[in-house]
Amino acid sequence: MLLRIARRIDPLLSQLAHPTMVEELTPQSLVEAGAEGVILDHDGILSAMGAEGPDDTGRALLEALVARFGHGKIYILSNSVSARSARFDFYRGQWPGVGYIMAARKPSAAGLRQVESLSGLPASKIAVVDDGVLTGILMAVENGAIPVYALRRELRESATERFFRRLTTGVQLALVRLVAAMTGARAK
Repeated sequence: MLLRIARRIDPLLSQLAHPTMVEELTPQSLVEAGAEGVILDHDGILSAMGAEGPDDTGRALLEALVARFGHGKIYILSNSVSARSARFDFYRGQWPGVGYIMAARKPSAAGLRQVESLSGLPASKIAVVDDGVLTGILMAVENGAIPVYALRRELRESATERFFRRLTTGVQLALVRLVAAMTGARAK
C-alpha cells in the first residue's frame, strides 16, 4: 500500500490541502471540474456512519445533483458491507434516479467501472466525492476520475460512530503524511 500511495502522492496531497466542505459542494462546481456524473460515498458524506439513508444535508445534495445531472448519473459507492442490502433497497425505493453500487471495496476500480458501464460515461467525466483519501479518492486518482476530497462541517453521529469514522480516516491521513515525509513530497 505504501508504494501505491507513493506513486500518487502529489495528487493525494493536493486533495488533502484543498478539501471541499460537503455543505458548500454544488453541482456547478462539479460541472466546472468536468463532471457529467457523480459517485458519492455514503458514510461521512451523505450521512453518519451506518445510517440507512442520507440526512438533511445529504438529501439536499442528492436533490441538487439529480436535478443537475439527471437520472442514471448519480451513484452511491460505500465500503460499508453491513449496510449494503438495506441501503440498496432504500435508494431503489426512495431515490430511483440514484444508483447504489454493491461492488468490491474502494479503492478497487470495480465500482467505478460499473458506474462507467451504467452511466455511459468515461471515468474522466465522473467526479468521486469521498472523505476517504485511500478509498474513493485513491480510486479516482488511479483511474482517471475527478477526485473531490470532501468533509462535513456538521454531522450528527454518536460518539462511537465519530470514533470509528475518525479512526478510519485518521489512519488514511497518517499513511499519506508518512509517505509524503518519506518521499519529501509537499502539498501544492
